[in-house]
Amino acid sequence: MSKPVLEAADLGKQYWTGARTHRTILGRLRAAVTGQGALSPRWAVRHADVALEPGSALAVIGPNGAGKSTLLLMLAGLLSPTEGRVRARGRIGAFLCGGAGLYPELGVEDNIRLTAALFGMSARELSSRRDAIVAFGELEPYLSSRLGELSAGYQARVVFSTALHVPFDLILFDEVFAVGDGNFAARCLERIREARRGGASVVLATHSLKLAEDACDAALYLDGGKVKAAGACDATVRHYKKVMKDG
Repeated sequence: MSKPVLEAADLGKQYWTGARTHRTILGRLRAAVTGQGALSPRWAVRHADVALEPGSALAVIGPNGAGKSTLLLMLAGLLSPTEGRVRARGRIGAFLCGGAGLYPELGVEDNIRLTAALFGMSARELSSRRDAIVAFGELEPYLSSRLGELSAGYQARVVFSTALHVPFDLILFDEVFAVGDGNFAARCLERIREARRGGASVVLATHSLKLAEDACDAALYLDGGKVKAAGACDATVRHYKKVMKDG
């Protein structure tokens, strides 16, 4: 039996909220004396468990402010949990912001090389996959253009076209398919399916329940930082829809 690619147990992240003036030493002393404006704890996520086998895909669903992005940041190792633990194996690709790492003043070709380097692709790997990356994103007409001259959708294509040609073991997406047209999103989805068939695991945070059902076999429903439901994607999505309908 293969080992899980990703394991998270009793994962939680706590923040302290309150007036900015009360985050200084003087402000905290004043709050202690007067009892006003003291910082209060807020759990963005708590008691979340995740386990992914090779080739599996998990959708993270829920309303705005549910804790989806915080959970993905912890799973990617970019945010330290307050409690619990995360263990991931292999090469990890985290796509949590469509334009992250891009330089608008550089050309498209330069940004492809930069993105490839950020995702750990060697020069030799890029050389062998460069034509496939350009064709996938339909970037050929824009290679000599400055990236900042392109639309937000085409800028996103530079990232996704490059990243989806990196052999990741675990891929995490945070609402990234909101950028770009339907045809390109469909190609990205098919590429993800190919990666899964090759053994890669996927975590996808999304508001699109159709995308969750199309791309994933399991789902985790968050609300207010708490896990409200988890299990098979279709059953979890049905539960979430019922909650939304009932209000």
